[in-house]
Amino acid sequence: MRKYIALVLALTCVLCLIGCSTKDEVIEKQSEFEATVLEVTDHYLLVEPIEGSIELNSSDEIKVGLQDKTSWPIPQVGEMVRVVYDGLIQETDPARIPNPYRVEIIISDENDTIQFHDKVVSKSDLSQETIEWLEKYNELSETEQLSISSIPSDLYKLCGYGNAEDAPAVTE
Repeated sequence: MRKYIALVLALTCVLCLIGCSTKDEVIEKQSEFEATVLEVTDHYLLVEPIEGSIELNSSDEIKVGLQDKTSWPIPQVGEMVRVVYDGLIQETDPARIPNPYRVEIIISDENDTIQFHDKVVSKSDLSQETIEWLEKYNELSETEQLSISSIPSDLYKLCGYGNAEDAPAVTE
């Protein structure tokens, strides 16, 4: 009888230790699909899944949430994106993916675009001087990039940095 009780206590201890594991790893299901951007707002992207994607069976338009996703490059209407999410689509009209893991811009022709930090911009929207500046800038190390105190105005505006409203200075 004592052996039986000891065995039950030992198994209980082992199960408790397994249940109290300190691993922070969470295996999350990931699904992804490619889509064309139809609309861009501060809160979501409205996308149309490409032909042949499973997501197209749910809806021909899907709202992809953007809350607190400021580190992602925000695509423009007409661009192709890859949406990585947990595999669950809310069956609303239009369908929704409220919290995607990430949204990536798919670059179809790398010769027509150039990267500036987390943003990918079309070379056709930039002057030749800015393109040359960006090519040199992208060759710098991260530390050297941080030492740069100004960027060309067309790149500044294109990245949306100039969209802030002017506020009057407060003097005392």
